[in-house]
Amino acid sequence: MAADVVEPRYYQAILDAVEQHGPYFVLAPGLAMPHGRPEEGVKKTGFALVTLKKPLEFNHEDNDPVDILITMAAVDANTHQEVGIMQIVNLFEDEENFDRLRACRTEQEVLDLIDRTNAAA
Repeated sequence: MAADVVEPRYYQAILDAVEQHGPYFVLAPGLAMPHGRPEEGVKKTGFALVTLKKPLEFNHEDNDPVDILITMAAVDANTHQEVGIMQIVNLFEDEENFDRLRACRTEQEVLDLIDRTNAAA
């Protein structure tokens, strides 16, 4: 919200989806990509990446606990698929990038890791 990418209701939509569908966004051990739909309060396309010192449990039978959260917001479904998804997929194809990401301490370090990964892909 601080970057004015989404409205507060976007976060509520994510929570509502978890209640309805379970932890569908926990994609790999330690990694979750919570997200909502464009019409649920997205103002502009953006993403947030958070690494947690204390991992969260989402009751996912295979991939808990989660310490990396990537939240994407896109103004439409096409943008959601085109912008960011492939970059994130490339990043996590190499399991060593999970630890590299956890070691990042600044936004620039994260962006550099993503750039290096995509340049190698």
